[in-house]
Amino acid sequence: MLILVASAKPNTWHRVKKALGQGFAISYSVDLKGTLAVIKGHRPSLVVLWSSLLDADTKKSIRCIRRIDQDLRVIGITTSDSAPQTDADACLSEEEVPGSLLDAVNTLVGSEGQKPESKPVASLAAYRNMVVGKSPQFLRQMQIASRIAAVDVNVLINGESGTGKEVMARWIHCSSHRARGPFEAVDLPSIPDELFESILFGHERGAFTGATAQNQGSFKRAQRGTLFLDEISSLKLDLQPKLLRAIQEREARSVGGQEPMPCDVRIIAATNANLKEAVRRGEFRSDLYYRLNVVALDLIPLRQRKDDIPALLELFVNRYTDRFNRKAPEVSSEARRALYAYNWPGNIRELENRVQRALLLSRSDRLSAEDFFDEPNTGAGEPPIQFGECNRNLADVERLYINWVLQKTNGNQSQAAQILQIDRKTLRNKLRSYSEQDLGDEPVLQSIS
Repeated sequence: MLILVASAKPNTWHRVKKALGQGFAISYSVDLKGTLAVIKGHRPSLVVLWSSLLDADTKKSIRCIRRIDQDLRVIGITTSDSAPQTDADACLSEEEVPGSLLDAVNTLVGSEGQKPESKPVASLAAYRNMVVGKSPQFLRQMQIASRIAAVDVNVLINGESGTGKEVMARWIHCSSHRARGPFEAVDLPSIPDELFESILFGHERGAFTGATAQNQGSFKRAQRGTLFLDEISSLKLDLQPKLLRAIQEREARSVGGQEPMPCDVRIIAATNANLKEAVRRGEFRSDLYYRLNVVALDLIPLRQRKDDIPALLELFVNRYTDRFNRKAPEVSSEARRALYAYNWPGNIRELENRVQRALLLSRSDRLSAEDFFDEPNTGAGEPPIQFGECNRNLADVERLYINWVLQKTNGNQSQAAQILQIDRKTLRNKLRSYSEQDLGDEPVLQSIS
């Protein structure tokens, strides 16, 4: 197998050769021209790109490499003074080269230089265009994510709704040594309490009424891969010991099963709530919290990384013009100013939704601020509620405000829950209770008087 080491620093070549050991032919290049010449002439199995080359930065180098061979895998090596190479198929820090490089090579191309045929390798390339940005805040975040990916421990991703927690979880999975394994995502708020064990740990045929076939469960499907538990804060207190035992003992028993099954999975949990506060209030077990929070990654809300809006805007415009089969329109400077001025309570997900809305509703080749917003530069605003006489109870006020927030978010429950600072499951329960109480269709925008 031929490995091309592209680096402006010749001493790094020897470090790569020493890390990989015998069985690999190593070729070297110091600039982009030489790198492309080796790729064209010798067809290496993989490129190790160590920071910037003499005549090109890493982003340009990877872009040019993929123009020649879009399937060629690239491992990016990040130095202390360079940003993570988010366009690469895997990213390691230079400190990880002796211990982790060989595993990364085998994960991406196998020991014979080919992708394993029995199970496809999950490639970071599928997600590199979903994780974009250039702001200092974003680059620091990705530096931490790269280090986390290389360590096979459980991860807790904290962040507001819409910040891309599942996308980041997939990025970490695809950058890890488990990339060849499956990625299994579980939306915890959507699981009925009585089916929790069945969905996570599986069940045997006939284990309960309606169990007409065996179900493997999420832990089984995620074997030797990653299990993503979304909105972990919504897990009820009486169900938490069951998850804790599976993580702690690294085994679980399916419903109706006799023998425990091994749980060789990496857990990545995500939450938009403060789990420390939940532990303090007695709503979340401290032992489960510490099992999940071995390492943590805090995702930055979009309002704190607005310099990344142009890159995200380009990403979504290109994605949905292709999907909607239309020519990519120009985004007016007025629209860009409005997008920058907006506070983005729904974060990246809201930006993606507004781009879709603009592309669907506008037939022009130039998108204006009105295409993205009903009124330019409007945020959630203040609710049109005036307090008069004290003749409303707290429950009525809460219901009116929740309904108003839902109207302002066009019925988007995830975005509304983020604004209200509650999880989706709590919001759904409140809406269900309002329906059961048969409170009627009281106007949302009325005054409280």
